[in-house]
Amino acid sequence: MTFEPRAVVWFVVASAGLLAGLATAQPELVAVGAGFLVPLLFGLASRPPRLPEATIRVSADRVIEGGRVELELTLAASDACPWLDVGLRLPERLDVTGAPTRRVLALHAGETRTLEYSIDCPRWGAFRIASIRLAACDQLHLRRVELEVEPTTTLRVYPSVERLRRLAGPRATRPVTGSRPAAVAGEGIEFAELRFLAPGERARRINWRATAARGRLLVNDRLPERSSDVVIFLDALGAAATSAAGTLDQAVRAAASLSEAYLRRRDRVGLLRFGGDIEWIIPGSGLRQQYRIADALLESEVARTHRWRDTSLIPRRILPPQSLIVALTPLLDWRVSRALLNLRRRGYQVSIVEIDPLPYLADAEAEAGPIAWRTWLLERDAVRTQLAGAGIALASWGPDEPIAAPVEALAAAR
Repeated sequence: MTFEPRAVVWFVVASAGLLAGLATAQPELVAVGAGFLVPLLFGLASRPPRLPEATIRVSADRVIEGGRVELELTLAASDACPWLDVGLRLPERLDVTGAPTRRVLALHAGETRTLEYSIDCPRWGAFRIASIRLAACDQLHLRRVELEVEPTTTLRVYPSVERLRRLAGPRATRPVTGSRPAAVAGEGIEFAELRFLAPGERARRINWRATAARGRLLVNDRLPERSSDVVIFLDALGAAATSAAGTLDQAVRAAASLSEAYLRRRDRVGLLRFGGDIEWIIPGSGLRQQYRIADALLESEVARTHRWRDTSLIPRRILPPQSLIVALTPLLDWRVSRALLNLRRRGYQVSIVEIDPLPYLADAEAEAGPIAWRTWLLERDAVRTQLAGAGIALASWGPDEPIAAPVEALAAAR
């Protein structure tokens, strides 16, 4: 409990009036001091303010970006509270609609009141949804009690997922049942080719229509359904951004869409976040793996570091042999391109979705100068040429395009 500035001012005026009146023997000054001293003593003698009991309830702790969460604040007053200031504090990525963030209330003894807030979630992230600041004063506003109520629920706003129909496939598959046709013929559903009957073949594999046309026994060869290993490489080492969006936002949404699409095809999917520190999720499958990757994406932030990072620190156990590595990067840091070239030399199949940073660098040419700007563009072209020369498929992706466009380009590039 603290004293309001009003109480201090009243005390100073009352003391000055009484002392001045007694020193000069003027009753008028004593009356002025007493006029401030009486309400001050009355307010201090009254019962101190007590805050009501506050309870926060959130309608959901997981939501897709663009969704809405309802927050209810229940105030139960055991004693009368003539003046209660309720303030709602939100993180930068959340917005409240339909209600003011600050209210002043008066509660009677035993009264319970519920305040409702509608919170919009326009951008992905994981954070405390809100904090409530309660401040109560007595009738004369001489004493003040404050309390900060922090919710225990962590709100997770997952990035929106775009439905992908065609994906870049790896050259090799795992001997585990999945939805991807294998490169070697065997028992399966997908048709591969026609060939002549060999001794010991099953009669049910004979294609009688082709046999009647050719006059010899022909059988259908089919491709077994297998799964593959896919690792999503997320570049969090550098980003170009404006106040509204950035390349990292695009990369996180693309990673969520790609992981959901590959897992839907029953592939094993892992995540490698290349930033200030290398963080990874070992490839796995199923709905649990999808949530594990989504939770890891929510912690993605731009990590600007000047440490000399050795690409050999990428552990081999998180990159299964013959796996497909899909990189999401704006190619702004030379360490990222070097890491991708290193992975390609180690025998991995690498595909890059280049997130175009130019729409986010509108004022960069004027600040750097035309010569420096053209030199930087030439360096980017040289990096692309080097990556393509190493056998890495690369597709550019702009902010106004769906993620399906570069993914289709990578699938066709194979």
